[in-house]
Amino acid sequence: MQAKHVGTFCDEASNAGTAVQGVQAKPHHYLMTDNIRICTALWLILQGKLEELEQPANWVLVYHQ
Repeated sequence: MQAKHVGTFCDEASNAGTAVQGVQAKPHHYLMTDNIRICTALWLILQGKLEELEQPANWVLVYHQ
């Protein structure tokens, strides 16, 4: 099941290097990390969207060069 687009909830992603929490990037690639704002997370949880937040398929990273 695909969730509908509900908006942008993160600020700016940062370069995390080649390994983060046991995840290793492919050679010549880097991992990016970003955190969702706590007030946004609480707002979505209170709306009953915790299960949707936990589904990796509902997350999309968009970057601009």
